[in-house]
Amino acid sequence: METSHCHSNCITCPSWPMSVFKDFDQKSSTQLSGNKSVTHYKKGETLFHQGAPTFGVYCIGDGKIKLSKMNEAGGETIFSIASPGELIGYQDHFQNPEYLTTGTVLENCTACFISNDYLHALLFSQPGVAIHLLKQATRSMETVTSYGHASLHMNVKNRVASLLVTLGRNFGVETENKIKIDLRLTRNEMASMIGTASETLIRAISELKQQGVLEQEGTFILIKDMDQLSKQANS
Repeated sequence: METSHCHSNCITCPSWPMSVFKDFDQKSSTQLSGNKSVTHYKKGETLFHQGAPTFGVYCIGDGKIKLSKMNEAGGETIFSIASPGELIGYQDHFQNPEYLTTGTVLENCTACFISNDYLHALLFSQPGVAIHLLKQATRSMETVTSYGHASLHMNVKNRVASLLVTLGRNFGVETENKIKIDLRLTRNEMASMIGTASETLIRAISELKQQGVLEQEGTFILIKDMDQLSKQANS
């Protein structure tokens, strides 16, 4: 990773309108800019590790971060994927003095580190930050709940369909009447999100391709028929 002056002024950051700080006036945004550090991370690098002390949180400028946890057997479970504008690491801090998850870069990204002390000061002095953070936490919980529901109550094909619907809605880009899931996840990572084996997930995706619901474009999955995929997820 390398430190950068990119987006040193928060209000010029492209993800500012999506962040929990978006309602700040010029003075508050300038103070925030002076109380953060900006770093570029490459794909595969980690922002924080499970079990490490929680010194602060990260606001994502660009790129995507997966939040995962390792079990005793060394298996990985992905709980959520964070996008530009989201704050990560706060969930662990408020519950535990150590990070409960690991934040790993899925694609080259820029992230701003904000110390716990400064975040606390903002939450007390800027109620809007707390409100936006609560909304973000609610959205994240809905996503985690949907993954958990799929793992417990659906057969594998329905789980895969449900996962793809969620990824399509959260990370989809419309192109030529199709929805491209703009996310670089391995099949192992996708399988871990719904509690199945990668081989089983691959078979289910192949079946959906044969049915004309999905299409492959390089490493990306394209949803050709979201209505049919949603019916499969809810059947």
